[in-house]
Amino acid sequence: MAEQVLAAVPAAAAEVLPSLDHNHRVLCERIVTKAASITRKMRDRLTGPVQ
Repeated sequence: MAEQVLAAVPAAAAEVLPSLDHNHRVLCERIVTKAASITRKMRDRLTGPVQ
């Protein structure tokens, strides 16, 4: 499920980011990056690190 959500994020971000001011754009980029990091950590705990 998390993988599907993350797969959809870049397209959604590309659609929304151009309309945001700089501060909101930076905030959204940080949220997306953090979500990807958390998802990788969760996946690694379940399956072991990707080689």
